[in-house]
Amino acid sequence: MSNVPPPLPSPSHTCAMMTSTEADMSDVNEIDWSLCPDVESVPGRCSGAWVVKDSRILVEGVLDNYDDGASPEEIGEEIFAGLGADRARRIIAYARSRVGQPVPHA
Repeated sequence: MSNVPPPLPSPSHTCAMMTSTEADMSDVNEIDWSLCPDVESVPGRCSGAWVVKDSRILVEGVLDNYDDGASPEEIGEEIFAGLGADRARRIIAYARSRVGQPVPHA
């Protein structure tokens, strides 16, 4: 008997298990966040990544937790205490509404 762990699923297999919306939402860079009033990108804060306004909470963290099955309530009240479920819902809804739309180039 070998102590070698089983191989990890290939990335294509992992992506196949997600719905197209989940796969697209998980890539924050594919969404134009500039019109979302709940987020901001500030040079010098989190390397300019999109964060929840007036915080250091990465938008990517909100979406990744949602993609992993956390509810907006869990995200806003437990995982990122103080974010709030309503704000988490708005960020998730914005991402869902923008999936597949072109991102303007700066």
